[in-house]
Amino acid sequence: MTDNITYLINAIPNLAPEIADFLACRLSWGVTYQINQHFFRSINLQLSKELLENTDPSKFLTGIGIRLAISPLAFTVSFPDTYRILEALHKTIRGVDVYEPCAIAVLRELALHVMEQPSQASKESTEFVKTWLEKLDIPPHICMATQYIWKYGERRISGASHEVAFGLVLPRKVQAD
Repeated sequence: MTDNITYLINAIPNLAPEIADFLACRLSWGVTYQINQHFFRSINLQLSKELLENTDPSKFLTGIGIRLAISPLAFTVSFPDTYRILEALHKTIRGVDVYEPCAIAVLRELALHVMEQPSQASKESTEFVKTWLEKLDIPPHICMATQYIWKYGERRISGASHEVAFGLVLPRKVQAD
């Protein structure tokens, strides 16, 4: 399993060495240490620019997996309304500070749905996310607006940018506000 994890991490293009080392520790459960807030923000911003906002389906999916991996949490929250779920989705992809249980809930739902869809994402990126979701074992949450996350994910793995995909899934009421 460790060789497989190392292979998956090494298959991630342009990954900073400190992030690769951190991921190897987290995924192998060799060292369990709390990530400090500065390092978390630094990785989060790098992920946002290089992977989560990327139009390449493999990089986008890999970004989701890494973002789940760096989170210090393994629980989610329920979303009371569509606005909150879309706000959490947008902030998470942009690398902006967001209530972490919301980010995990959105990313988990996004990852599970995206991996079920036919896409051009690489086998390695899909396997990386699958491996992390199995290790993380996040319990399901109750979400009133999963269809928006699903539509967003489908557009992203088709190669749409964050702005385009997000704009297309916003309900008209939210767009007008």
